[in-house]
Amino acid sequence: MLRSALALLVSAVAVLPAQDPRPIAPVAPVEPRITTNIPSLLPLRYELDARSARLPAGFDELRYLDDFSLASSYSNDLQYSISSAYAASRDAFAAMPSFAMSYEVDSYRQSPRSAWAPDDPADSLYRAARDQLNHGDYRKAAASFAEISRKYPSSVYAADAPYYQAFALYRIGGNTELQEALALLEKYQPASPTTPKSSGSFGGSRVAVTVNSRRGGTSRGDADALAARIASVLSARGMADNAAVKRALSARGDACDGEEQSVRAQALSALMQNDPAMARQLATKILARRDECSIPLRRSALFLVGDQKDAAATATIVNVARTDPSMEVRTEAVTWLGRLPGDAAVAALEEMVRSDTGRIQRVAASVLSSSSSPRARAAMRTLIDRNDAAEELRVAAIDGMRGDALTADDAAFLRGVYARSSSRRVKERIVSVLARVGGEANIQWLTALSRNEDEPIDTRRQVISVLAEKMDVASLVKLYDGSAQGPVRQVVVMALAGRSEPAAVDKLIDIARNGTDASMRRFAISALARSKDPRANKLLLELVDK
Repeated sequence: MLRSALALLVSAVAVLPAQDPRPIAPVAPVEPRITTNIPSLLPLRYELDARSARLPAGFDELRYLDDFSLASSYSNDLQYSISSAYAASRDAFAAMPSFAMSYEVDSYRQSPRSAWAPDDPADSLYRAARDQLNHGDYRKAAASFAEISRKYPSSVYAADAPYYQAFALYRIGGNTELQEALALLEKYQPASPTTPKSSGSFGGSRVAVTVNSRRGGTSRGDADALAARIASVLSARGMADNAAVKRALSARGDACDGEEQSVRAQALSALMQNDPAMARQLATKILARRDECSIPLRRSALFLVGDQKDAAATATIVNVARTDPSMEVRTEAVTWLGRLPGDAAVAALEEMVRSDTGRIQRVAASVLSSSSSPRARAAMRTLIDRNDAAEELRVAAIDGMRGDALTADDAAFLRGVYARSSSRRVKERIVSVLARVGGEANIQWLTALSRNEDEPIDTRRQVISVLAEKMDVASLVKLYDGSAQGPVRQVVVMALAGRSEPAAVDKLIDIARNGTDASMRRFAISALARSKDPRANKLLLELVDK
């Protein structure tokens, strides 16, 4: 269930229409700093450059998750934020080289993972402690975790118990409890993960597999982050000279206090409700900052400033889009420019398309294409129609025209570009956009492409796949019989297999019984095996008992 939920979440964010770049809410989540190479996705904020990064083939994004309690146990939870302005990112993964993801987690675990050792003597006590902590009964939770450490020091649950005892004490928040928690964290030593190895074969080759048996356990980094948070509270209460406080703050160096930053972002949002003028004035001041810790505040401030939609707001956001050190903040600023009125925002976007490189250039192209400004759309049409222009820019501009931003005139223009373009990627993107938009003229055009054997095989396969539900069975049968291309026939068989009409089963039976391509016959048989039509079983018996 978690795998499906995450896949849906990432897909939905990746294809969010570029014409509506406003954040869902003015409060931006805290994000971790990027510093060290760790092959994990939690908690992580993606900053994917569509030309230089992709998930490596076979990468399992959930390999490091035990269960949902692990996914939700950090203060910034599952913040997957892929810039929606470049909506092509989902499709562009296939063309990207590999990348290494790196980050430093500035948050800390806030919830113990689910019990995993039912035969352990401390299992029932751990379950009770976890339930108490998750339900906010902090004093009882602290006592229960302390009891695990005291009574069952050899338990598998004992390794993390001091950490969660400290966390419960931190939530209580008194000076005595905070000092006790800090002392616990100073002594805390997380158990070393065990890594038994096993081997197997894949594709004829032997491979070694390493399994971490303590996935989901707390780490020294969690303890240091929590200790720093506690130390910052004690320091604010007049205990800055305390030796333990100094050590805790020193251990984290200049790491951001993620919890504090999230509170400040919420305060900015609340100020907007109570005193909009003051909030906008403060937001403009925040956007002038360049430190890493203020990134969440700057993202919240963009919402407040951009919503003003006046000349001053445009000037501020243009400056952020050009100069902010955070790629995420710059990207959000660029998407905001697409919503601001007047030629100044359009001119700034056009300049970014001409002079910037990489992600910002592509986002600017996508935003311009979705703009209602005649000047912006004319410029992007010219770009899309230029065979000598950068392919990725043309694709980004096409993506900006998708959805509500694409008019009937735009669709006719794209159909014309398809005939003139020499770029396979541009053609594929045009097919994808027009198939998604639909409409009689586009469907007729796509149907003609599907029947044209002068078109590339991959293009015909793509078109047939997207039209399969819209085409009647007779048309699919005609496509199969009229094609001399095996891959195209295979897609037609797949389309027929997904149809419930008796005529579809009739054609699959005909292919399986009378076809001259053995691979297509086998493919049709596999499709029939999933059919509940009694004629399918009769044919299978007939073929076996010849």
